[in-house]
Amino acid sequence: MAGINKVLLIGNVAEKPDILMFNGKKKAIFSLATNRKTKEKNEDTQWHNIICWQHLADIAEQYVKKGVLIYVEGSLNYRKWEDRNGLFHRETEIIAEKIQILSSFSREHQQEETLAQIVFGEQPMENSNITEFINNNETINPFDDIPL
Repeated sequence: MAGINKVLLIGNVAEKPDILMFNGKKKAIFSLATNRKTKEKNEDTQWHNIICWQHLADIAEQYVKKGVLIYVEGSLNYRKWEDRNGLFHRETEIIAEKIQILSSFSREHQQEETLAQIVFGEQPMENSNITEFINNNETINPFDDIPL
């Protein structure tokens, strides 16, 4: 039986993507911050490394900016490598299969945002509806009741 490797994230972009060429293919790399509330009502911020390839990298380069709220759908990827000094490093990444811009930081980006949603194959969403949903719904962690 095949397994499932699927990640869905909504968060704010930390900085504009780094654009690289890797074996002749365009690669965009950026960090995404997600927040959740703990039992003590504190916020816990997690940082995720997002990787976009080829056409999606072109779109990320043009539309993904610092502070923008985005939806990312993709899969987990774990890498391990050895540096020149013989030290091993590990990294967890999200390989994006789909991204959608959910907000922009100014009105001038509204038209670009709608275009980005069309390019990503999605119907444009009302920003106020998404923000209202996020603000009015508590984060539910199904693992809160499991003793450690």
